[in-house]
Amino acid sequence: MIVPVNELYRIVSDQYNWTIQRRHVTESGVKSWHPWKYYATLKQAAQMLAERQIRNIDVEGMVAIIDQSNFIIGEVVDAMRTHAKKHEGK
Repeated sequence: MIVPVNELYRIVSDQYNWTIQRRHVTESGVKSWHPWKYYATLKQAAQMLAERQIRNIDVEGMVAIIDQSNFIIGEVVDAMRTHAKKHEGK
């Protein structure tokens, strides 16, 4: 299973774990995905991806941080819902 989250991250599964992959672009413009972190559950992978992105927010002020955090969490949840809807009944 491959769950695209945004342009930089996706969550991929195999029979053993859930992997967060990051997109890399070479100097010549070639795009590829590389494993970044491994987790035992989908919930752990989604939570850690959201937390990582929240920790890297480059804004100031509590309201701005909360707004950006909500956006990031929503992005991960929306990606999971979209993937689930596409694969219902398969």
